[in-house]
Amino acid sequence: MSRSIYIVSGVMCAVLLVALLVRASSLYVLSRTQIGDFRIGEPGPDKPGDELFHPYGIVPPSRFYVYVRQSGIRNGQCVYEECGKGGELVATMRGWLHGSGLDAYVLEQMHLPSSLKSFILIADANSVIAGIYPNADMSDLEKILKKHPDLADFGMLKGIRELGEVKVGGTLPFKPTHMFEDSKNVPEQVPRFYIYVVHETGAGTYCPYYECGVYIDTVYIAGGAFDAFDHDDPEIIKKLGLSPHQVARGEVTAVIVADADGTVLAIHPNKDMRDIMTILSQHPALADLSKFYPK
Repeated sequence: MSRSIYIVSGVMCAVLLVALLVRASSLYVLSRTQIGDFRIGEPGPDKPGDELFHPYGIVPPSRFYVYVRQSGIRNGQCVYEECGKGGELVATMRGWLHGSGLDAYVLEQMHLPSSLKSFILIADANSVIAGIYPNADMSDLEKILKKHPDLADFGMLKGIRELGEVKVGGTLPFKPTHMFEDSKNVPEQVPRFYIYVVHETGAGTYCPYYECGVYIDTVYIAGGAFDAFDHDDPEIIKKLGLSPHQVARGEVTAVIVADADGTVLAIHPNKDMRDIMTILSQHPALADLSKFYPK
């Protein structure tokens, strides 16, 4: 009897050890000082002003830069949330994310080992490489970003309880359906949620689809509705308890989330159009965004 107990105990310990090792491997992604042509402390592949063969056009100045190489990237390259859910986190933390494919030719040109399946580079605001993660891919991005708190500030994802006259748990100072009062495109069903963006676009400013339209479309496809307030909406801005002059000067921006009844669910100051998906992903009961990300 005692021998059977020892055998069972040994098997259970072995199973537990394996489980712990698997868990540990999922939590930790190791960095290297160099792979191929890339070395920590040297310039990264993406720098502000670099031209891209992508509608985005040019790499923007950013707080940090993430460069991903892995196979299976749709259309051969991606930026921000085109690359996956981690892209929205990078955007909200004001970083830059650029993904590209990886094949034998690229491995040879970059003097990388042929066995390499993927890699991620993290660079600072000056595009100096701060982290090299071989065989890491998009699914590891959040774990990797947490290794660089000096670059990626996860505190930027948090909202606040109160802004002006708007409070989480309170009601909007206007009817949530006011956006349809002067519109012929009244939805057949009441939206499940509302997204309001307070920002200054500037008179005559053109916002391309990949900067604005894609996020508005996401809101409507997910069953919500969207509206934005700028210098042309001083009365609404005053009802929110904000200064129209500060909004017009670009000193105040915010994203506000409300449910179908106009109850405020979230307030995110210093956020804009590009942050909508990050904010919505924190409210899975309102919108399932998994279908909007590449598999």
